[in-house]
Amino acid sequence: MALRDSHGFAAFKIRIGSEAGHNRDPWPGRTDQIVPGVRKAIGPNTALLVDANSCYTPDKAIEVGRMLEQNHVVHFEEPCPYWELSGPLR
Repeated sequence: MALRDSHGFAAFKIRIGSEAGHNRDPWPGRTDQIVPGVRKAIGPNTALLVDANSCYTPDKAIEVGRMLEQNHVVHFEEPCPYWELSGPLR
């Protein structure tokens, strides 16, 4: 990957889901496609981080988290809305 190799980046971070997205992607299947695609592009030795921007309910966050784990994602930022401390949203 040109940026990784030319600038020495050790990690890449991408956005998954839609911001406060009620378990939705900007278009159907985006998260399931982009995560493995980026992992393949950057290779196994570059850290991959994702930010979900409060997109998911706890149950969906766990489901997405398992897919992220299979793709060796090292950081899953803000999977659930931080302002809903008492339980699942919607």
